[in-house]
Amino acid sequence: MPRNVSLLTFLLQAEDNLALPTVVDRFAAVVRLTYCPDETARVEAFLEDLAVMCPETTVCLRPQSAFPVAPCGGDG
Repeated sequence: MPRNVSLLTFLLQAEDNLALPTVVDRFAAVVRLTYCPDETARVEAFLEDLAVMCPETTVCLRPQSAFPVAPCGGDG
């Protein structure tokens, strides 16, 4: 499983750092992705492709956060 976490990191970097992976449980290979809300559709498409490429992958999408999110690429 750890090699898949490394692969995930590599692929995210190849996608112009689409999301920032954080390992939550290294033994179970659980990873949390942090990404710009404007990129939600791209991240979800990326995860769908990843699940096809790595069939043992399980993707869990969480509902929107209850916390306000700052817009990406702000003016300053």
